[in-house]
Amino acid sequence: ASPRRQPLPFRGDNARTDSVEAQSVGTHRGQQNSSRKHETLEEEESNAEYVNFAGWSVADDYVRTLLVRVRWELVRHVDLGDNRLTAKCMDAFDEVAQQQGLATLESLRLGKNRLGKAGTIQLAKLIRNYQPPLQQLDLADNGVTDEACAYLCESLAENCKTLVGLSLAKNGLGETLRAGTALGNYIGTAKGLQALDLQWNKLSGAGAVALVQGLWENACAIRGSLWRLDLAWNRLAVRCDESLSLPDCKCETCKWCSKVVATLANVFAEGSTLF
Repeated sequence: ASPRRQPLPFRGDNARTDSVEAQSVGTHRGQQNSSRKHETLEEEESNAEYVNFAGWSVADDYVRTLLVRVRWELVRHVDLGDNRLTAKCMDAFDEVAQQQGLATLESLRLGKNRLGKAGTIQLAKLIRNYQPPLQQLDLADNGVTDEACAYLCESLAENCKTLVGLSLAKNGLGETLRAGTALGNYIGTAKGLQALDLQWNKLSGAGAVALVQGLWENACAIRGSLWRLDLAWNRLAVRCDESLSLPDCKCETCKWCSKVVATLANVFAEGSTLF
């Protein structure tokens, strides 16, 4: 059998997918030949399929200037990770979407920015209103919050059936039940999802139970495609202090822990896709 293709390079590397053959709008500083004519540069920028300004430390105004110059009927991949973008950046995306739509956008990488709750909710609305055919979405390290995560999951479930890879790592998710519940509901219906990165969050207790129940539904009920999962550095198996001397502790915290572990065991025992 041929090896599985990895759907989402989670950790911010800038490798292009196999299908990307077009030039980049802004690959690396210094690559552009200073002798080129201004008109040639403008033509290259407007005709690019791959917009890549990852790690440039750019802010919202710069990105808006860039986005309005791009021909969005051609753009398939956008990488603006590791910059200083806030919710204001989503206003720029909405502006160009109103004028040109996002009908070809397959990959959006916004990891390691400052979108926060407001920016994530705006992105969820953008997905709902314009329904881009996204396959990869990276929002790692953006201060997403549980509330915004719930909005995003609902929007993805209803308006983005094409999504293959999703990263919400390092967002502090799990302060309330809302994030785990929303993620579980989404995963349980996302038959096409193949990769999910939730590392470095705070998922625990009832929220963690809802999450792993969604994993079970994906693997065993709907026979989904999720095979790559990262839950490292969460609190899925957190127990109370007394459990060290009382292995059979029946407190609420230990009950949730036992249920998480039991449900995960069922995922591996009854499912055949994950790992």
